[in-house]
Amino acid sequence: MANIVVLEDQRQIAQLVQIILKKQDHQVHVYRDGANGFEGIKKRHPDLAIIDIGLPSMDGFEVAERLRQEITLKDMPILFLTALGDIDSRVKGLQVADDYLSKPFQNEELLARVEALLRRTAAKESLRGNLETIGGVGSALQIITLSYSQGAFILDDGVILYLVDGKVVHVNHPDLEGEAAVSKVLERQKGSFRFDPSADPPERNLKIDPMRLILNAAKQTDEQARDSAQKDAAPVKEPSVNETADETADETEESAAARKKALESLDVGAKGLTVVADVDVARTYIDMMQGLQRFKVSERWDEKNQDTCLLFEGQVLILVALHSTLDDLPEDMYDVVALGDE
Repeated sequence: MANIVVLEDQRQIAQLVQIILKKQDHQVHVYRDGANGFEGIKKRHPDLAIIDIGLPSMDGFEVAERLRQEITLKDMPILFLTALGDIDSRVKGLQVADDYLSKPFQNEELLARVEALLRRTAAKESLRGNLETIGGVGSALQIITLSYSQGAFILDDGVILYLVDGKVVHVNHPDLEGEAAVSKVLERQKGSFRFDPSADPPERNLKIDPMRLILNAAKQTDEQARDSAQKDAAPVKEPSVNETADETADETEESAAARKKALESLDVGAKGLTVVADVDVARTYIDMMQGLQRFKVSERWDEKNQDTCLLFEGQVLILVALHSTLDDLPEDMYDVVALGDE
């Protein structure tokens, strides 16, 4: 299923195209003039545009030429619908569009042209994605720079990072410049992106390592969390003999409340989850289950608390709350857990 925009001022033809494409489960949006259609395409970012040449307010040639100047849309396939049969019009059309179809047309021919253009687009899908799925801008950049030495990382709102050898050499942002703009882009966790390896930067006025910014931000967040935890901690005092029993009961209640609070705040969302404070406590639970099964342990990033934690997955789920990484596992635990790759 593809998202297709149709620019056609003749109502009957527009309805016919819409019916043909919807029968193939495509989503179709129709505009009746060039100017509105151009804005509609910029808003929807479709997989394909079908454009009539003879449009009011802005003809199909101008719409296509302006789309080719939009960095986020310049590679979108365009199919011209035209009643013009002369060679000059066809040649001009193919200079800005990917294919054309003369009116009147057969339903099968329209579908064949559409599917061919969509297949061509699908071949480039490895350079597109959703930030939610891939783990944000930082993760996307890490993956892309493993395979490409340069290109343009383009977000769905038109913000672009130009990369050369893993460094940001230019950024276009509506409000910020330089490192501040790059840092802001790296915060993005939602939306779609694409990467154009053929794009050259308009100028090379920067040389910023995005991975350095990511690590610095993570370090700063971790330090702030630790400082906050230290400030909230109560002064330590030695309990008297008479206080021990009461304080033990209070500690049990406080531990249960802390586990409940941690469970509510963490983004794991698993049933039967036991939240513990450190790996040593997790070892106790794992030893209890030893002989019945092995656990798979994976390192997780908790968005709400902006920190790492460990998740042991087995017949029970054990979450080692914040500030925990795979490096914290003792060597003798490696043969009782199967390490995950997350």
